[in-house]
Amino acid sequence: MSNLKVIEHSGVKATFAERLKYAMCKAGINQNTLAQKTNASKSAISQYLAGKNTPSPERIKALSDVLEVSVDFLIGFGHDPDFNLRLYLSDISTEALLDEIKRRCSK
Repeated sequence: MSNLKVIEHSGVKATFAERLKYAMCKAGINQNTLAQKTNASKSAISQYLAGKNTPSPERIKALSDVLEVSVDFLIGFGHDPDFNLRLYLSDISTEALLDEIKRRCSK
């Protein structure tokens, strides 16, 4: 399932982990709550967020249901209007991208 780890959006690479973090932030759900609501272990959620593991299709569906985003968004085939990365150059650092996501989520 490594083909899900890196996804393209408007020419900028966004990982499954980055999209999951964004969706969690937008939904106001932390790791513990997400683990509980999806019947996943806290360790599994942590690994998804660190980009060390990719969830099964069934788990992706559960994540999308709880976070109220589409499966397509999580795996990179759809987009959330708030997740617009067109303004970024392809060489943006992951840290800068996550900082921007946090900034948008704090509004």
